Amino acid sequence: MNPDLEKLEKVLASEVNVLEDELVDRLATIMSGLDRGNTGALHTHSGIFWALTRVFGCYDQLAAACEEYTRSRADELTFVAALEVEHFLIRLRALLDEVAYAIRTRLPKTVRGLSEPGGPGPFEQKQFSITALLKFSNKHPHFCRHLTRLLENNENDIRRFIELRDDIAHFRAKAVVFSGSSMSVGFIGARQIPNTTIIEHSDLLKYIHDAMIWFWRFLQLDVVEYFRGRVEDGKLKFQPLGLGLSRITMPGIRRFKALL
Repeated sequence: MNPDLEKLEKVLASEVNVLEDELVDRLATIMSGLDRGNTGALHTHSGIFWALTRVFGCYDQLAAACEEYTRSRADELTFVAALEVEHFLIRLRALLDEVAYAIRTRLPKTVRGLSEPGGPGPFEQKQFSITALLKFSNKHPHFCRHLTRLLENNENDIRRFIELRDDIAHFRAKAVVFSGSSMSVGFIGARQIPNTTIIEHSDLLKYIHDAMIWFWRFLQLDVVEYFRGRVEDGKLKFQPLGLGLSRITMPGIRRFKALL
């Protein structure tokens, strides 16, 4: 085991006490250590934290609407929930793009077949699309086995969420929330939805719970394992910033922790 991997493993194995409204953020811990080890930076320019805050905020609003509907059966909540589902998907896409940016900026600046982050402003405010990363990995699966494994294992879910968001944001797809004993959600006009007069729908609260569980595991297990693999291969250096794992707090964490 190389010295950098040994440091990383020690940090990941450290114990941390969290409050009821806190979660351990292994990914933020790893990225801070990567930035310190590779650039000497004492902070990361990653936008993942802010994108994550907004996803949790949407989740909290949706869960609260579902709880209120269970109590009141107020039909007007179905319209509010439909808008919030679309907002949730838009924010989830932004989070996935931030993950892609975090991965791309920790690869060599010049990679054949892979563009650099683009857009106006300073480097830390530029953007990179998860779609570009998927295309590159599918075309060049041998570039990095860790990247290929990360994306192959999650491609179906990634594409399911980003295509639905893109269809809502750029075309005429939309969420429809139905009333009943609980609210349920379906989508119309999206490429992955059959063109039929019957709208398939599922329990709204379960839909957002499943999405939250998937993306959290993607961030905290799969993306962490990707960066660990890069350190193990000697492609990235790691220097811990602090003594242990980071903790985060944001809206919806108490609700979310009940799912884990």
